[in-house]
Amino acid sequence: MHHLTPNSILHLSIFTHLCEAFLGIDPHFNLFRHLFLVRPQRSTKKIAEIRGAEVLLRHGMEEKY
Repeated sequence: MHHLTPNSILHLSIFTHLCEAFLGIDPHFNLFRHLFLVRPQRSTKKIAEIRGAEVLLRHGMEEKY
């Protein structure tokens, strides 16, 4: 979790709340993958080093989410 950006943690908590409170289901990984993607934040100095990860809403999913 310490490799995620603050907005990524917010996306995860909002998704969990959406599933549990509004949809009445347990958070489902396939639904999460349908709506979001995880993009690594690579280091500019070392090619193999990854600084962290960012959870982003997929393009075109604004209306569905």
